[in-house]
Amino acid sequence: MALMDLRGAVPNCGAHRIAWVIGTAPDPRMKYAELEVKLGPNSVERLLAGDLTPGASMGSKIFVWSNGRITYNHFYQNTPKRWRDAPFGFRAPTPKAPVMLARDIVRVADSARRVEAVFSALSFRAHQAGA
Repeated sequence: MALMDLRGAVPNCGAHRIAWVIGTAPDPRMKYAELEVKLGPNSVERLLAGDLTPGASMGSKIFVWSNGRITYNHFYQNTPKRWRDAPFGFRAPTPKAPVMLARDIVRVADSARRVEAVFSALSFRAHQAGA
């Protein structure tokens, strides 16, 4: 089961921003659940579908939940963007850097020591040849 059903056109800027706040969160399921608890059952789904437009009360809850990134006015604005396009003011998430394992760090250190030994030997030979 998908967390959010994002088929078709983006209904408004607010729905687009909600999808991006949820989608870029470290734990999207938790972020979705937080908003659903604040707004009530099926509210998030209806907001994303464009079937529900929040008033000032619901808008203030969304504003707090999104740390000020979404106001209720966003739900009255159309957007030319598609779901996968970042909303204005949002950055697309960057892939996380791979975690180096301890054995990889040892390999890098061993390689660095070997390279250092080769350069030392070469510079010693060059010094001897020049003397």
